[in-house]
Amino acid sequence: MSNSEESSPFRETNYEPQLFLGFATDYHFAGWTLRDVEMGYNHNSNGRSDPTSRSWNRLYTRLMAQNGNWLMEVKPWYVVGGTGDNPDITKIYGLLSA
Repeated sequence: MSNSEESSPFRETNYEPQLFLGFATDYHFAGWTLRDVEMGYNHNSNGRSDPTSRSWNRLYTRLMAQNGNWLMEVKPWYVVGGTGDNPDITKIYGLLSA
């Protein structure tokens, strides 16, 4: 028999509030110009209660650099507060986005 409550179609809802500080810059290095820096705290949650709750918190720095017409952005992060209800989160999302 199937569990119709857990197997039925669902609507996914995710929440991602964050607090950050960003600033523009004009720092030159190896032909690139660092244009934008952002540092912040990010919380990601599905908004559900146990046992289906999934959430994680991270500190991040986002850097945007320019070289001519090329723009590059990298956002490494560090998971804080543990991942008890989401132990594989860094395997799924890694430790940065680019």
